[in-house]
Amino acid sequence: MLIQFYELSGFVFIIFILLEVLIRRYSVQTNTILFLYKRSVLTLVFAFAWLMASGTYREYPHASHLIKVFECAILMALGLIGFIEANKYLSLANVLTIQMLGISIRLLFIENQQFNMFVFLSLILSAIGILIHFSLPENRIGVFWAVLSTLGWTFGYQSLFIPLKAIGAPWSLVFVETIIFILSVLILFFRKQAFHITNTIADIEASTVIIALLSTISVLVLAYGAKFFPMDSLTPVYLCIYPISIIVVRVIFNEIILTKEWIGNGLIVTGVFCAYIFRNF
Repeated sequence: MLIQFYELSGFVFIIFILLEVLIRRYSVQTNTILFLYKRSVLTLVFAFAWLMASGTYREYPHASHLIKVFECAILMALGLIGFIEANKYLSLANVLTIQMLGISIRLLFIENQQFNMFVFLSLILSAIGILIHFSLPENRIGVFWAVLSTLGWTFGYQSLFIPLKAIGAPWSLVFVETIIFILSVLILFFRKQAFHITNTIADIEASTVIIALLSTISVLVLAYGAKFFPMDSLTPVYLCIYPISIIVVRVIFNEIILTKEWIGNGLIVTGVFCAYIFRNF
């Protein structure tokens, strides 16, 4: 079971790293909401295919579960929008570092970790790291979106585990992506942004297809893992994979990171490690 856990968690983070790299490369130069719309169209296609192939379309979910699904969808959309916008102003390595704050947020507000001196120290270190990034004028908008993305994805993925267990992965994905699709269409409409549904779908790039497919696979893997392992068991694997992901994105994008940014990242990571290592003190 232990070997299976490490194989599963490793696979999960490989998928997420691939998703983040692909989103960083192909969405930054596009309209964020239009990208969200195209992605949700494709993810809905994959979700319905999964729903029909699995045979779970015969098992209608209870209406009481839809409130949690709605909450999850809004948070996930916020996380994705924040991630795309953050990458327009920050290097991906900086965005990924700020997103590590999700570990501290989950420990404090979801797992109700007891507040102690080490937790206080970890929060101070992370806050100083964020302020260092924020002190750079060109980083401020990116830091705002990165923090918003962290909050959206941290609480969104935590919320996702509830419908995954209650109504299953296929229905969860169908409802979540339907809400994200409707949300993206409404935003485009109220912003009075001209787009034709048929032409827009015809213009979908291969990269968006891959991103949508990987998004679907990630939910499938998370759903499988949720049956056997609690979500917090992925944290130590995430901490180990973090430096590998930073090396990977540095090699791929060859981004320049300033000395102040390295210092800020170091303080954030130190704070997160403190929060996790001394969580039971």
